[in-house]
Amino acid sequence: IALAQASAALIAGYVAAMRFRTCLRRNFEDDMLSPYRGPSAVAMRRNMDKIGNTLFPSAVEIVASAIRVYGPKAIMASFNGGKDATVILHLYRSALAEYNAKHGTNERARAVYFHNEEKALEGTLEFVQKTCQAHDIELTVLRLGYIEGLKTLVDRGIKSFIIGTRKDDPHGTTL
Repeated sequence: IALAQASAALIAGYVAAMRFRTCLRRNFEDDMLSPYRGPSAVAMRRNMDKIGNTLFPSAVEIVASAIRVYGPKAIMASFNGGKDATVILHLYRSALAEYNAKHGTNERARAVYFHNEEKALEGTLEFVQKTCQAHDIELTVLRLGYIEGLKTLVDRGIKSFIIGTRKDDPHGTTL
């Protein structure tokens, strides 16, 4: 149930994430995606205000609410290197940076990549690893199916998964 609630809440903010993705292409402050502390939430908000984007704060708030409910150690983003997953990952990093600033902590973002040797595009695993390393994200690579992998992570204490799903994805209209 918690997984479904968290997923539904994040999917509700997906439109905001898509708008945010287009904003990443613009010329923003250099500290916006600083590697260690995550994106500077203040710099990101300032840049979104400059272009009149009101959706970014609501998208970050959806992720921040999951952090408040489950705690930073019980959350993990699903990251496969795609555009949608990248948006979700940076929204998560921004919310976590705000959490760290507010609580005086230094929690790291955590991501999972479900690697399927037969279906993965060549270089995907390496890209995911390099991206996570560049942004100091704790990466777990699972060579299990998605359902088996989620069960494994729940057994390890993960309570909320941040994922990106579009309404035109399989089963996306029912979420």
